[in-house]
Amino acid sequence: MTGIGCYISCLDDKLVAPGNYITADEYHDSRLSAVICLQAWARRWLAQQAVDRLRRQRDLRLAWLELQEKRRKEEKEEQLRDRRRRWMNPRSRADFNLLYHALEKWRREEEQQINSSLRGAERKAALCSLLQQETEFIQTIGRHHIIANNENYDKAIKNFLDKCAAPHWWRAAKGRLIEVDTEHTIRARKLQDLYKKINTLTVSQEQRLHVLTALKHTVQEHHGQLTQEMVGLIDREVDLMRREVKETNLEGLRKRISTLFLQFIRTPVFNPEVAKLLKVNSDFRL
Repeated sequence: MTGIGCYISCLDDKLVAPGNYITADEYHDSRLSAVICLQAWARRWLAQQAVDRLRRQRDLRLAWLELQEKRRKEEKEEQLRDRRRRWMNPRSRADFNLLYHALEKWRREEEQQINSSLRGAERKAALCSLLQQETEFIQTIGRHHIIANNENYDKAIKNFLDKCAAPHWWRAAKGRLIEVDTEHTIRARKLQDLYKKINTLTVSQEQRLHVLTALKHTVQEHHGQLTQEMVGLIDREVDLMRREVKETNLEGLRKRISTLFLQFIRTPVFNPEVAKLLKVNSDFRL
């Protein structure tokens, strides 16, 4: 301030009014309120995250349950379709056991209904009709059984010939697959091809004669009772074909030739590769 020998300008002086005084307790209370507010919002955010997580888990659980229910329905429908297919087109022993079980169940239900609702002559007539229906169903199942046996027999022969004609293979040190054909596998493959040609009936007469000639030369490489019988049957079919006998009259003869040739293939003396597939290696006497 201005005094004797000292001048201080007051142009920049400001008038300051005193404000509200805040005590230490008030200051700490305001900080505490701010901390509580922050904690409240933080806990709200964490609660929202937890609720969202639980909601997502619930949605995933419901979706999984829906998928499982859908899968169960599809599996049940697939089982019903498979059972219906097995009823309409049986192939294995289990399929026929299922058919006979269903037939027996149906017969018992029908018989129980007849015994509970009819009496006297009407009951006997209904039982006779039921027996006739059951007989027809059994005959139908029997026809399907014959068809399935023929198909399974053809598949078994095909698998057997494929195994005989398959080359030997093994894996090298670097994992590469190595296949090798021996003279036995090559002969087995030739016999397989000849068997397929013998059983192909939709060929012309000239092609059939060519196949029979090749078959005759193949079996004449060995001498025995089986080969002699096959040669005789081949000559008989050739003679009948030259006489223009109907194809339907040659079916039995051709089936006999095919059966004997399959026996020829299954003999280790004529087809050495088959020895590893036979459960019992029987000695064939020429």
